Amino acid sequence: MRAAWAATITAATCLAGALVWGFQIYGQITLIDAARLAHWDNGVQRAAASKAIKSGDARQAARFGKAAVSAMPFDQLALAASSGDAPQERRTSALNTAAGLGWRDAVTNIALVEAGLTEGRTDIAAARVDAIGRSIGAEAAAPLADRVLAANGGVAALADRAAYRANNAWWEGWLRSQPASRQVAGLRSAMIKSVAADDGTWLRNIVRDAELGFSKAGYQAEGLTLWQSTLAEPQRFSDAVYDSEFRLLGTAMPAVGGEWQIAGKSPAAAERLPEGGVRIESFGTGSGAIFSQAISLTPGRHALTVDSDDPQQMLTWNFQCRDPGSPMTAEPAARDSDQIRQVITLASACQFGVLTAGVTANAGGEARSAVIRSVKLERLP
Repeated sequence: MRAAWAATITAATCLAGALVWGFQIYGQITLIDAARLAHWDNGVQRAAASKAIKSGDARQAARFGKAAVSAMPFDQLALAASSGDAPQERRTSALNTAAGLGWRDAVTNIALVEAGLTEGRTDIAAARVDAIGRSIGAEAAAPLADRVLAANGGVAALADRAAYRANNAWWEGWLRSQPASRQVAGLRSAMIKSVAADDGTWLRNIVRDAELGFSKAGYQAEGLTLWQSTLAEPQRFSDAVYDSEFRLLGTAMPAVGGEWQIAGKSPAAAERLPEGGVRIESFGTGSGAIFSQAISLTPGRHALTVDSDDPQQMLTWNFQCRDPGSPMTAEPAARDSDQIRQVITLASACQFGVLTAGVTANAGGEARSAVIRSVKLERLP
């Protein structure tokens, strides 16, 4: 008898729930009305809480979240939503319980980020931003990550998470996104600088990703400065030029920052020589860039000196300052068989300039070659 009575109640409850969902599906009542009617139905309460969260109604979200908890079985979304208007101690308890049920629930993770920022626990906020990035992706995590960076201790907290290198894709997507301001770019740089300098490929990758994001906002100088400050081998600088003997040119690692970068559609081939330097082989009749390097220079006079074997005078060198409103003058290059020398004068600092090597046009199309042993760009007294 008792079993039959329980079965009858269960059937009646299921039927009532089905009727409520049915009315909702056919548009006879709103989801909010359905939640008020079916207070025993966890699914209806969850749906109403989710709708309130999406519309930004924190009061209604908390109301239906509590109803979902009461309806049982409670779950992460219900616990997180119900904590919205609770006292801090109860809110923390509810969020901790929700977090214990798993790390992938978006509502729980977002609530924990907000709680962490409010209560000064940037370590918790950073961990949950990382969870959002790994479970949803960079688009959802990026704005929250920038907010965590701006909080006290946020730079160190996110640097700690970056060291785990879990699911690199969202870090790449975030750092390649355009920063909202120079301040945000500076905070991202500070976070990257906090990553261990011996973390090899991972550090190079996030520096490259940040440079791409900075370039979208026109912050190339910030990207170059970041690269310079994270170099594992700063001794490779010779005055303003990095890797002046081309010992890293064309290696397996992609070029980052101020390293030599081979042009995508070059009219010549560049072959690194074992003893240092590079051999240039020109093919066809075209002219254009072979490789280039990003450089920053102080105000004043600078001498560009290229030590090379170039009997056919096929090589060209050009420096351009890309800073807006930064005037510069370049004297005509003095050239002989084994050296090119040119004096460049800058009225103000050039935070982001580009030094480019190229080849002249070859009307006859005959084979040409040259060897570049070293390049210097040094400040004159």
